[in-house]
Amino acid sequence: MSEENEEIVRNFLIITVGSSASIHILGSVAEVYPDLLRNNEIMIIETSKKTFRDAIDYLSRIYHRHYARSKGKDEKEQKFGFPSSLFKSRLEENSILLGESGGGAVPDRGLGLFEEKREDVLNKIAEIVKGEKTGKELSGIIIIGATGKGTGTLVTPALVEALWRVENIPKPLGFITIPFRFEEDQVMNAAKIVEREYLKRVPLFVIDYERALGCYLYQHPQEREREIPTIKLYEMVTEALKITLKNLLEALNFSIQCSPPLDWSDLLPILQEGKIGTIAFSYRKTRDEFSKYWKDDLQTQLLLRTKSRPKHTRAVIIARGKDIPLGVDKNLIKFHRSFLNAIARRHLLVRGEDYSIVSLIHGFNPEDITPPLRTGTSLIERLLGI
Repeated sequence: MSEENEEIVRNFLIITVGSSASIHILGSVAEVYPDLLRNNEIMIIETSKKTFRDAIDYLSRIYHRHYARSKGKDEKEQKFGFPSSLFKSRLEENSILLGESGGGAVPDRGLGLFEEKREDVLNKIAEIVKGEKTGKELSGIIIIGATGKGTGTLVTPALVEALWRVENIPKPLGFITIPFRFEEDQVMNAAKIVEREYLKRVPLFVIDYERALGCYLYQHPQEREREIPTIKLYEMVTEALKITLKNLLEALNFSIQCSPPLDWSDLLPILQEGKIGTIAFSYRKTRDEFSKYWKDDLQTQLLLRTKSRPKHTRAVIIARGKDIPLGVDKNLIKFHRSFLNAIARRHLLVRGEDYSIVSLIHGFNPEDITPPLRTGTSLIERLLGI
C-alpha cells in the first residue's frame, strides 16, 4: 500500500491566528505538504474581514490545486466541486472572525477583540475537537501564530493559555514566530509578549526569524549575504515547520511504523513551567548525506538561541526514513544530552524515501533570548555591516 493510500487514524485541529500565520505560514507549508489540509481540521482566527476571506480562498485554492494534481489535471481543468467545496465549507464553518477592520498592527486591539469573544472561541474549539458535528473526535490541537502585528502577537499566547485551562480536550501545542530585529515596528509589538510575561506563563515553542539567515547560509555556503532574497529567509521557517509538522503528525498517525509509538500525551511532559521551547531539524535526500551531516544540521538549524546553554531541557526526537542507520539512531539521545543538556526520547518513523530529524526541545530561558527582542540587536545587520 502506498503512503498516499494509507488510512489516517487520527485527525488534529490546526489553528492559525492572524494573517501572517494563516496565509504566509500555513499556506506556504500546505503548498509543500498538502496532506496537512487534507487530513486535519483547519481553523482561522482573524480580526480583518477582508484578510479572513483572503485566507479562506487562498487555502481552498491550495487544497483544490493539489487535489487536481492527484487526478492528473491542471487546477483550471478540474471543476471546483467535491471534495474541494467540502474543504472550503468546513474551513468557513470552523473559522472565527473576531472583528471587521483588523488589529491595525496594534496587539492590544487584537487581544481586546479576542477577549470580547473568548468564550465563543473556546466553546467552538471544544465543539470541533469533540466531533459534535462530524462524529469524529480529534486527537490534538496545534496553534500557529506570528508576533509583530495586531492579531497574532497577543492573541496566540492568550489562546494557548486559555485552552490549557479547558477540561476534557487535549492540551494544545503552540508555535509562535518572532521577527527579524531590523523590523522596528514588528519588534516593538513582539516585545509585548515579554512585557506581559506570556513567555513565562505559556508553554510555547518559539521560532526566531533571526535564525533563518544562519540556516540559509549553512545550506547555501557560496551565496553572499547581501544578495540573498528576503523571501528565501521566510522560506527557511516554512521549511522547518513543514518538516516539523510532517514528522510529528505522521508519527502520531502511523503507530505501526513508529517505534516506540507516539501519542499526544507523550509530548506534554517535555513542557516546563516558566520556560519556552523551539525546534531543530535535519533534512537530507540520501542516506549517506544524512549519516554524515545530521549532527551539523541539528546544531545549526536550531530555531532559537539563548545567551547561555540551557541548564536542563527535555526533548521529543522524531527521526524519519525507511532505513535510519544504527550509527545515527544510537547517538541521537547522547547528542541531545551533550548539546542541550536534554533528557530526550527518540521515536523512529519508518516512512518515506528521504531522511529527516525533528527535535521538539523545551526548557530555554525566555529572558535569555539572543538577540533580545529590541531593535538595534539584529545579527543580520551585523553580518551585512549595516
